[in-house]
Amino acid sequence: MQIAQKKLGAEIGTIRSSLIIDTCRGGSQIICNTGQGDKVTAWVWARSGESLNPVIGMPLVLFDEKNNMLAQAISGPSGRTDFNISNLQNGQYRVAVNPQAGTMALLEKMFADLFTKVENRLSLSLAGLDLQGATKGAIMNLFGGAALAPLSVQKVTMGPVTYGDSKLGSSFAHALQQVIRQHLTDIDGLIVVEPRKRDAQMVTEVINTRGIDLKNTDSITILGTPAMQAAIDGADAALEVSYTVQGREIWIDMNLKEAATDILKGAATAIVAKNMIPYGLEVVPQGLTQSTTPPPKMAGAIRLDVSSHLGDGQTYQEGDVISYFANTDRDAYLLFIYEDAEHNLIQILPNKFSGNGLYPAGDYFEVPGARDKFQFVIQGPFGLERLWAFAATQKLPQLHGRELENGLILLSDSMTDVLQRLRTFGGTPGVAYGEAQAIITTMGKRGSGAAF
Repeated sequence: MQIAQKKLGAEIGTIRSSLIIDTCRGGSQIICNTGQGDKVTAWVWARSGESLNPVIGMPLVLFDEKNNMLAQAISGPSGRTDFNISNLQNGQYRVAVNPQAGTMALLEKMFADLFTKVENRLSLSLAGLDLQGATKGAIMNLFGGAALAPLSVQKVTMGPVTYGDSKLGSSFAHALQQVIRQHLTDIDGLIVVEPRKRDAQMVTEVINTRGIDLKNTDSITILGTPAMQAAIDGADAALEVSYTVQGREIWIDMNLKEAATDILKGAATAIVAKNMIPYGLEVVPQGLTQSTTPPPKMAGAIRLDVSSHLGDGQTYQEGDVISYFANTDRDAYLLFIYEDAEHNLIQILPNKFSGNGLYPAGDYFEVPGARDKFQFVIQGPFGLERLWAFAATQKLPQLHGRELENGLILLSDSMTDVLQRLRTFGGTPGVAYGEAQAIITTMGKRGSGAAF
């Protein structure tokens, strides 16, 4: 009997020595208080030679620094264990195997005590309600994970920050984007990919490499999405961020989207108190109340895709130089109109140097193009700006306006009148028609649209 116990004890000792309780990268977790209770996470691994495997069904217990038991839980299929607790305090905590739970309790005390040595410590803190503290907590939850497990993505690009689902930015959105980007660089092993200088050939090569069918009108993968921007920049995923105002708080939702596919790979939420937002930042975009009549739904409509070079919903600063990319699913005549923050309308395509405006279906092309004599340089007035794009299988009507020195046309009609005229033309029998728009927000360097 003693020999059997010694043999069993040796085997249990071997198992115990291979067990690892993992309390996340860096051994520190920040709890984001979203009003849904606090959750502390740990992982259980078993090492066998060079391999590491998750342990399922291991009972664990969470202790505070005074050795008070706070919560019990059992590891799941991935070895992950979630402790749900309330009234979490900042401090040091300990996670250990719970020998009194489940089948562990059937072991004799001398054997059960062996497992009490399997433990790990971690530091827990509540995320602050300021911009820095709250966003840091959300980023750590999104990319933290188990210390012994690889990151879900190795390379990430920062997508736009917008208000709700409006695709509108603001000076607060721009500041938030910079804060999040900085926290991303603090994640060990994560590479933050900055947008590359791109051209139409680069965009086309990425689309062809990914096998994206530009003629598929049901395709949801278009240039303006953060996921497509990530593919262009050579990242594994894009971090797409939106925020809303809820009473005295700003709720910030972060979604990690796989490059090109737009598949959700992770999500986190940060809560910031409105009274802790730096002075002078505009939170709710001024352009939120602006509305336009939606385009008509026509059978056989042309699919037109247009986006700024960093995607839809971006916020650009004074002095930034931007460009646009466009594509259609069939040969079409194109008309592009830029509407600045003060609703001035400038026809940029066709222009004096671009030709008659007929473009072939297929690869994306860039605006301004090589033959154009203008640049998009961001300067005042600032605010919500749009690029309106129209396509038709017959030449679009000539609009009223005067030609500028750079070959563009300053239109004299309102956007309402322009839309009515073009949409009426688009409804003509025998004409296939389509339209799209790209929205950006512009701002001064200290919290001050586009010059040509």
